Amino acid sequence: MVRRESAFLKLLTNALLAASLMLGGLIAFLFMDPQSEVNPYPPPTLPAISVLATPSDTPEPPAPGLEPTLAAVEPVLPVATPVPPAATEIPAATATPVVTEKFPYVLQAGTVGYTSQFTHPELACKWLGVAGSVFDAAGNPVSDLLVHVEGPDGFWMDDPTGNHAEYGASGFEVTLPRAPFDSRGQYRVILQDLMGRNLSAAVALDTFADCEKNLLLVNFSAAP
Repeated sequence: MVRRESAFLKLLTNALLAASLMLGGLIAFLFMDPQSEVNPYPPPTLPAISVLATPSDTPEPPAPGLEPTLAAVEPVLPVATPVPPAATEIPAATATPVVTEKFPYVLQAGTVGYTSQFTHPELACKWLGVAGSVFDAAGNPVSDLLVHVEGPDGFWMDDPTGNHAEYGASGFEVTLPRAPFDSRGQYRVILQDLMGRNLSAAVALDTFADCEKNLLLVNFSAAP
């Protein structure tokens, strides 16, 4: 009885071992080939992967016979319309009054005069100068004014009226730096007060290379 049970258990053990080996082999086979027909639960079939076309910067050539035809278009140039110029008003010219400065003294009528000098006889013709007198509106001599003479090369000299009685009570005299010579307007004489303010307009002087004209006589009088 004991032998029968032992043989039965041994047979059962061998059968279970063989079944385990077969089951293990089947599992290994299905693992290696899951899509096998013997697999009762095959894995689902994955859909095919679609490959999308990559956009390209290069245009594809058109199909034969479908090439586009470009019609030549002539540009239409705009026609300029002449615009007449706007009328411009020209303002009427306005006369600008000329303002002449007025001085209290003017050049006395009849001067400038010329003569040979007589106050420096020792120099004779080697002297050249300007002399004269100043008078008020009543014809009276006026002292304590300045006679200003200026010329080329920065020359200038002042002499007060009444300083040279040879030419009268208000006489003056200014010696020029050169002996008699010809010049036109190079020297000017102006009557001023003791502060150097002009009392007359400048008078242009001409000189001559003539011993009979080496003294220029210039008189000023009060303006009327």
